[in-house]
Amino acid sequence: MDCILVGASPKARLILDFLADEGRSNEVIGFVDRDTAKKGQTFGGKPIMGDLSCVLEQGLQKKHAFCICLSEQRFDERNQYMRWLSEVDAKFASIISRRSVISSSAGIEPGSIVFPGATINAGSKIGTCVTIYTGALIDHDCTIANNVEISPRVAMAGSVSVDAGAFLGMNATILPNIAIGAGTIIGAGAVVTRDVAAGDVVAGNPARILRSSPQ
Repeated sequence: MDCILVGASPKARLILDFLADEGRSNEVIGFVDRDTAKKGQTFGGKPIMGDLSCVLEQGLQKKHAFCICLSEQRFDERNQYMRWLSEVDAKFASIISRRSVISSSAGIEPGSIVFPGATINAGSKIGTCVTIYTGALIDHDCTIANNVEISPRVAMAGSVSVDAGAFLGMNATILPNIAIGAGTIIGAGAVVTRDVAAGDVVAGNPARILRSSPQ
């Protein structure tokens, strides 16, 4: 099924680039974008069809799947699109680079994005609307909830769990059996050696709390 991308964003440009490199440009037919002034324009050579209401009025959700590719940390907006599309029984599509390495026993829910060079090892489970960027490593038996951003070259050891809406910065390292709570931010280069509570911001080696979520 052909895919409509939600959000004419820098992330979408990267997606179109690796799809073109893999000879898969025809998998994306166009964009939804909340800026109604962009309707009729093109982005990365693909048409911007209008905002979501415009696309739904045309009944395109009956023929095409959607992948939400809004840029980093727009978690609330992504959740809204997930809810709106689910309410009209739209289908979600994952976009997975052929240059990633994914175990046959790993699972990825529809609607996620896996960039070239990423590795997802045995038994790991990836939710919907998750982005796993270039060079990231998800080792065995990890569980990644919905709407998580995993930046380039994150290294996640075995049996790590990451709750919804977490952001893991570039080159972060997560040690085995760590639980990362919902809505957390892991700073670039952090080495996470203990569980991180929901909403906390941590950074450093070893990672320390910079800001705690209000209780």
